[in-house]
Amino acid sequence: MASTLTPNTSSGEGLDTSQSSGLPSSAAEPSICNPPSELHLSGSSLDLLALAVNDLQQNLVNAVDSCDQEISLKEQIFGSANLDNDQLSDLSCSAEEEDQGPKRKRQRKDLPRTSKKRTIRNIQRRVRHIVKQAKENPVTFPSFNFAMAVSNEGSTRHKNVDEEKMDTEWLDGNPHVAVSCDQVDLVYFLPNALGNAVHDMLYEALMRFGNAVPLTIGGGADSEGRNVADSYVQRKGELAGLFKLVMCWHGIGNTNKEPVLSRDMIKSGTQFSQSMQLIEDLAFLSHGINAALQAVDPKQFEALVCLRDAVHVKYPYARALATLDPLVMEGRAIMFNRQTPCHLDRLDPLRGWAAMITVGLFDKGGTLWIPRLRLRIRYLPGDVILIRGRILPHEVEAWSGGQRISIAHFTHMSLWNFFGMTCP
Repeated sequence: MASTLTPNTSSGEGLDTSQSSGLPSSAAEPSICNPPSELHLSGSSLDLLALAVNDLQQNLVNAVDSCDQEISLKEQIFGSANLDNDQLSDLSCSAEEEDQGPKRKRQRKDLPRTSKKRTIRNIQRRVRHIVKQAKENPVTFPSFNFAMAVSNEGSTRHKNVDEEKMDTEWLDGNPHVAVSCDQVDLVYFLPNALGNAVHDMLYEALMRFGNAVPLTIGGGADSEGRNVADSYVQRKGELAGLFKLVMCWHGIGNTNKEPVLSRDMIKSGTQFSQSMQLIEDLAFLSHGINAALQAVDPKQFEALVCLRDAVHVKYPYARALATLDPLVMEGRAIMFNRQTPCHLDRLDPLRGWAAMITVGLFDKGGTLWIPRLRLRIRYLPGDVILIRGRILPHEVEAWSGGQRISIAHFTHMSLWNFFGMTCP
């Protein structure tokens, strides 16, 4: 309870009650710049003033208590919106982590956006940190010359690492980078790059999507290569098939025509609607892939940004869809239970990177084998691998334990050529 203001009239200090009038005349009216030294009030005026002050103090106390209760209730429901001391963690979008740290008042409508932005920043920092660790653990392959491979245009005639040499295996979960004898980065292994919570969100979104749209097995221009029907593992209770989620590309044999959306996205209203929802659900992954590309190869990343900007300037549909999709690459191939055979990414630039990730329930096998380097890399749910796929043939080995979904991010050479740009 607030104390009541009681003027002291016996000591002669404080307020002077000798005047019969309530307030000084207007001529002596105080101003902010020239306040009076004394304020003369009558006894009745003092009583009224004391009551008014007492009521005001009580109202202030009640208002503060009510405000604190409202803030506490909002934070219990929506979590704290505090962004101070934001720390890198497995994922900061979980409810437990968002409630940590000192509280800060923020309107309810800002909380979802704040949470998403903070999660993206944490993913980007996490990915950059893992790339840095990979750069600190390089493995050089003396028998592989990148400049020679480029001059041979990725021909399979380029010799593999000496057959008598033992295989190199990255199975322990430590980040690594493979480097050619002429000091060019070839492959990056980024284990559990996005964290467990993001992986689980991706898996749920991809399974919803795979159950809502038709997936293709075999067929298409690549039906005799990596998309051969026998490459799909079909088991009861699991999804199998391919979906191409590409924002702007050329169909095989149509490189002189205008690039378009992939056919899988626009076959029906349902497929288009589900594709847009999935693109939004993949936003965290897309920001993570962007961060990895920028950390691994800043020059190529900037060129990809310029290419994407050129696409957006020319095509309003691409500009509109960019409000959902932050990815700087051209598109994605989403593969459900495909054990991809050994292949080159023949439609990619010679120096281009492909960025790949797996999600799912499998817990054993599924490694990536790169025969030219005799390199075997762990490829479990959540692991990200960046590879010069036009130069290095690669394949997926058998796995066990449940559903496996992989996403390959790419930009084809035809799009670079169409806009008169070069992939550095």
